[in-house]
Amino acid sequence: MSMFWALAERRIQEAIEAGDLDVPAGAEIRGLDQPYDPMWWVKAWIEREGIDVAVLRHLAGLGARSPSAD
Repeated sequence: MSMFWALAERRIQEAIEAGDLDVPAGAEIRGLDQPYDPMWWVKAWIEREGIDVAVLRHLAGLGARSPSAD
């Protein structure tokens, strides 16, 4: 086995032992009772990361401006 594959195998085994690859089998899937929202992943990301929506609105406003002609 090459050094690369040995390292990969060791990292996989460490992740398994740490529980990093455990999946929530049988856990309820959130949002199945809600209508489909194409922005679901953005909203989940904002909630998960604790991002201030006001900051996003401010940044979006900055990007919407046209460059000033100097």
